[in-house]
Amino acid sequence: TAKKRPPVRSIRFPAAFQSLAVTKSVIPGLYVPASTSKYLSSLEHSKFIPCNQTRADQFNAANKLSKAGQVEANATAIKARQILQATKGVFEKVGMNFWLTAGTLLGWYRQCGLIAHTTDVDVGTWITEFNPDLEKLLNHPGHPIRIMHRYGKPKDGFELAVRGFGIKLDIFFHYKETKYTWTGGLRFKTLEKVRWIYPRDIPLCSAELFNDLYLVPCNTLAIIEAEYGPNWMQPDKEWAWDRSAPNMVEAGKFAESEKREVVQRFKNNGKRTF
Repeated sequence: TAKKRPPVRSIRFPAAFQSLAVTKSVIPGLYVPASTSKYLSSLEHSKFIPCNQTRADQFNAANKLSKAGQVEANATAIKARQILQATKGVFEKVGMNFWLTAGTLLGWYRQCGLIAHTTDVDVGTWITEFNPDLEKLLNHPGHPIRIMHRYGKPKDGFELAVRGFGIKLDIFFHYKETKYTWTGGLRFKTLEKVRWIYPRDIPLCSAELFNDLYLVPCNTLAIIEAEYGPNWMQPDKEWAWDRSAPNMVEAGKFAESEKREVVQRFKNNGKRTF
């Protein structure tokens, strides 16, 4: 396509891509991506950041698990890998990206894996990329993951939680303001809103988790320090989602008249409850 557009500049950093279908080019022996648009889209976030195995080894040596704890952690990691793979497939179908965030990002950065005592998986995406078909696919009968709850609304602190393979996955939608980025949370019983404040720019790079390729913030350390403070290397089993993070702020509350819209919980059969 060089005649139609300037050629892509050479890659000057370690890069990683999902497997791409290729086709023969006019140059004998040279194969090129079958979908130029898919390749160029992948190129945008292809800079590869390896996890720091030295840091992970140091952390694991200082926080050794019992045999029972290791067995439980391994079982959780298998579930986490399955739900991440399934969620990624749904996002790709609707043309959306997600990246590892919150505790899942911390686990990848700190120990090249999952936090041993975690009970869920966390991913983030831009609210500007939200495609309503995402919810339709997630609630499709027979799909291995289903929506657990839908909190907030697209214009204010939207959040989805899904469940599958015996584990929960939270989808946090990021909103960009002039000086910062934020995601919202909801204390659903009181309708109180909270927000987590992050750096305004969250460029995305590629990384490996469970031998699979996912996106992570290129400025991972800045994101982690915002959410967990300077002591992020120390595990905290008493962490509370709605009060422990240093970047969390109170953000008012929804009116009681909005409850049916901003608090929607779903049964296993996909039927909605309030």
